Amino acid sequence: MSQTKTQLIEGLNINTSAPADALVIDSSGKVGIGTASPSQLLEINGASTPSVQIKDTTNNVIARIGADDNVAKVGSRSNHPLQFQINDGEVARLDTSGRLLVGRNSNVIAESTIESSRATSNTFFLSSSNATTGNNVKIALAPANDIVGGYIICEAEEDFSTSLNRTAFLSFWNRQDGTLAERMRLASTGVGYVWNNNNSTAFIAASSVASSATVVLAVRRSASTITGGTDAYYIYANGSAGAASDVNLKKNIETTRDGYLEDLNRLRVVKYNWNDQEDTEPRELGLIAQEVEEVFPGLACDMKGENEDGEEITTKGIKYSVLPVMLLKALQEADAKIEAQAAQLASQAATIAALDARLTALEGA
Repeated sequence: MSQTKTQLIEGLNINTSAPADALVIDSSGKVGIGTASPSQLLEINGASTPSVQIKDTTNNVIARIGADDNVAKVGSRSNHPLQFQINDGEVARLDTSGRLLVGRNSNVIAESTIESSRATSNTFFLSSSNATTGNNVKIALAPANDIVGGYIICEAEEDFSTSLNRTAFLSFWNRQDGTLAERMRLASTGVGYVWNNNNSTAFIAASSVASSATVVLAVRRSASTITGGTDAYYIYANGSAGAASDVNLKKNIETTRDGYLEDLNRLRVVKYNWNDQEDTEPRELGLIAQEVEEVFPGLACDMKGENEDGEEITTKGIKYSVLPVMLLKALQEADAKIEAQAAQLASQAATIAALDARLTALEGA
């Protein structure tokens, strides 16, 4: 059966008035649209903006994949970036420089001083069309079954609408016991935060000039948020260190016991090499944690690590920062003993002087 306008072949309606290469299926099964000689399984040739799009019954574009050639794009107008659109809006673009842009639309992709200052190739952009303060872009990481195990977030601290001269921070989240929480943050100033909510501890690391007043590392305690807590320990840019000791931070204060002088005398000072050092390397001076623990149980601590097989191991450490306080107490005890002995000697000298005086008196009688 022949028809003058259309030919019905198993449900395929072909307009015979269209160009001969409007739709071609060659002998190898390759499909060509706009080409009579398809080189791929499916090849689409068109004018300056060839595309594949899906429309609803009211002619609205629901989704589109195609090459754009309008002015609102990244790259040269003589080339064609690949667009991905949903509901008449662009959601992703692979531009002619090889950059993948996700979450952007054509009205924010236009070339400008902001765009031209960015990398021109080998770049992945994930962004939001909302440039207001507090808006963020988020990468979700799902280890299995689309369950989010963590996030990497970039959040604007200022409005990015008009200038690159704005600030933003990066944060890193992960899941523990079913709960997602922020664990690490890199502030716009370059200061880093890490938070362990199980132990309520945090630390801040910063970099600056060499100065006894400039903190380059701070360790915090009692942190209920990633930026909260109380500074407990400082390392300054010149290498000195400081620890929190404010009376307002302490309670149950009482004078410690005596006896540190004798106990410290029980500690064995040794020199040694670490196991991973050569025997010919200079040996270091220190103490043995197990020996210290026998005298001062609270001065020893457990330290976590991994062996060569990746298995967790526990080793012993020493709270060396406490030793100077113990030595101060021992020095006070030694000073008190010296003063007591000096007073005793003075009393004995007075007694001897009195006896000498009496003896002299008796001899002169």
